[in-house]
Amino acid sequence: MEYPTSIMGESFSLSKFKKELSNLLSKKIKVEDRYSTNKSDFLTIAIESKKVFVKVKSVKEAKLKIEGHKKVKGHYPIPSLVHIMVFQDRVALIYEFEETVKEKDGGLFLDCLGLHPLEKEAFEKVIGIYIKSYKKNSTFKRLPSIFIFQR
Repeated sequence: MEYPTSIMGESFSLSKFKKELSNLLSKKIKVEDRYSTNKSDFLTIAIESKKVFVKVKSVKEAKLKIEGHKKVKGHYPIPSLVHIMVFQDRVALIYEFEETVKEKDGGLFLDCLGLHPLEKEAFEKVIGIYIKSYKKNSTFKRLPSIFIFQR
C-alpha cells in the first residue's frame, strides 16, 4: 500500500484510537483540539513537540479522501498523509499538521481567499492551475460537474 496502514480489529472510539496511536508511535500523545460534524471527527494531536491532524471518516469517505490525496499530491503543496488506521467502522487518516492554518495570513487556499481576496489576474492564474489538474484527473464527463471547468 502507498501509505503506511494499521488494521485495527475493533470499532472506533476516541480512547481506543489514542491508545493505539500512542502504542504505534511508542510516545505519549495529547489531543489539543477536536471538533465533529454529523459524519466526521477532526483532531489536532500533539506528539511531543510535533503535531498531526486527523480526519476520522466512514470507510467509504476515507477511500475517496485517499484517492483524492493520491491524485493531487503531485500538483499542489498539500500536507502528507502519513498513516492510516482502519477500524471496523471508521478510518483515521493522519496527516502532517499544517502550521499556517490558524495563522492570520496563512492557511489553506480557501482560508487565504477569505482573508485576502486575489486580484483578478492572480485569481485566474490560481484557478487555471485547478482547471488543468481537474481536466487531467477528473472522471466526470457529464453535468453538473464538468461544465464548471469547461473553457
